Amino acid sequence: MKPEFQRWYEAVQLTLDPQVMEARWAALQALAESINDAELEALARAAFRSDQTTAATATVRTKLADKGGAMADEEFALLAAAALAVILQRDEPAAARAATMICTAHFKNLRTLRQPMDLVGLGATARVALARTSRRRPPLELEPMPSLEVDTTPAEETEDSNESIRLLAGAFTEAMQQIADRQADFEERALRYISIQDEELNMLWWLQGGRTQAGQLFEEIPREQQPFVLARDLAEATFSLPGASAIGSLLERAGIKNDEPLEVAAAIQALPIEWLRIALPEADKHKVSPVTTPLHEGIKRRLEVRGENSWIAGWAGVCDIDTSARLTPLQLADLCYCEQLLIRK
Repeated sequence: MKPEFQRWYEAVQLTLDPQVMEARWAALQALAESINDAELEALARAAFRSDQTTAATATVRTKLADKGGAMADEEFALLAAAALAVILQRDEPAAARAATMICTAHFKNLRTLRQPMDLVGLGATARVALARTSRRRPPLELEPMPSLEVDTTPAEETEDSNESIRLLAGAFTEAMQQIADRQADFEERALRYISIQDEELNMLWWLQGGRTQAGQLFEEIPREQQPFVLARDLAEATFSLPGASAIGSLLERAGIKNDEPLEVAAAIQALPIEWLRIALPEADKHKVSPVTTPLHEGIKRRLEVRGENSWIAGWAGVCDIDTSARLTPLQLADLCYCEQLLIRK
């Protein structure tokens, strides 16, 4: 991706000394290899040019600058987007989280991303691909049993009895460790197999039953509440990011339509306050972000005012979203599903 990296700089008419360009690329790769959740959030905020920064923003900026020296805000935004693009190419949990964050931050095109690469398209592609590959059932065949023969020659050759015992114990420990590693690998694959199977079965039984986890029939849920209630149920059944590859089909089969748009703020306001407390427990409120979980930012703010509608103006301002923004029920459900995963997984 290095050639694309250089072209991105050219596309925004930023010119760097070749040595600085090399330093930027090396710093970006180093960050991508050791990224954590807080740093991913900082990258997403910078890439979308949000005014909302976090404690990790300065850390990320320092890491990206590294030996290349200080950078202006515009270059930092470009490097943040480039770092996310590189992370999306990696088959690691960070890629799944990055893909989901890009989806929620873009907010179904209600926010504009001004970058020289199609970061939203890259995120959508990675989200689908990772959802499929992460849910392939691992093989459950045990690896061949390692040889249990212990080489006692070094222990026999030494005249020091203590050293002989130490060498013999080390040889036995190494042999037993091979067996333990084999068993641990099998257990890890078995647990993953069961998790994938449970996720599929739970979702299918939920869909077949036609009732929410609270026992309410799908068709009895008010239209403006359906996207949130049903998405949360499916998120509850999901074992890891970026979620099920067939999530859109599951939501549609549950009765959520991609038809007349709903006003986002009005839909949040229509949710029962008791449901809001379940969807966003007190312990999870610190995980909410106005950039990558804007729906839950609205839920948090509505809880703070005990259900009144005075939260809407502040929410729209901090999230950089129009108070009358509208999305289809299916779009809302997909966003709520993704946000629930970001907060809970």
